[in-house]
Amino acid sequence: MKSSANTALESTSTEVLLHDRELLRLLLEVNNALVSHLKIHPLFHAISAAIGRVVQHDYSSLCLYDEALDEFRMHALDFPGGKGLLHEQVVFKVAGSPAGQAFLEHKPLVVNGLDARKYPNEVTRWLIDEGINSACWIPLMRGERCIGVLCVGNRRATTFDHDNVALLFAVAAQVAIAVENALAFLEINALKDRLAKEKNYLEGEIRAEYNPSEIVGTSPEWRQVMSRSRPLLPPTPACSLLERPVPARNWLPGPSMTAAFAADTPS
Repeated sequence: MKSSANTALESTSTEVLLHDRELLRLLLEVNNALVSHLKIHPLFHAISAAIGRVVQHDYSSLCLYDEALDEFRMHALDFPGGKGLLHEQVVFKVAGSPAGQAFLEHKPLVVNGLDARKYPNEVTRWLIDEGINSACWIPLMRGERCIGVLCVGNRRATTFDHDNVALLFAVAAQVAIAVENALAFLEINALKDRLAKEKNYLEGEIRAEYNPSEIVGTSPEWRQVMSRSRPLLPPTPACSLLERPVPARNWLPGPSMTAAFAADTPS
């Protein structure tokens, strides 16, 4: 009995250690992908490949929430065997979708056996028509805010176990940071492009409305005025007049000044 119990305990401990090692390896690969890629598409494909080495799946997607339109947009997709019903940049409403439930509840959702009646959204029908039977949706959380959903699906009707969900949740935490950084990178580039276009537009407007040759200092009128004023100026600069040496002279008082001086002098 003790031998069997010890064997079972050792087996359980080994499984836990293997699981922890796989989790750490996956998180390391995801972290390396974060450092290596700034754009969403290559980043997501690197992360999907890393997940596939630990959690077998046939389908994965990254859907980000558009607050202005209250809908999801599929920004990245890894589905080699797909028919094309699901593709990047496809949009779908939040309401009635499994992704919407995970998004609104801020917690993972596992569905084994997709049912369009339970989730009456077009994306559910697309997944079913593509042959996806089970899937896991993980919210991408940044503090108290959810920015989107990571989805991993299988054609097999197998449920993702607790360990798989915990692993995907840990990965999703890093994916959320990477996605936020990638979106900021895209926003900065878009802002730079917009500023460059506005600069070119304003320069064109200035050229069209104002003739550069008519600007004061370069216009013909200004040059004519300056040419007329030049003869009025002294032929030599003022500084040269000041620097010209003044010849020394012997000064002698005149007769009137001599007489006045004598009158004031006491005898």
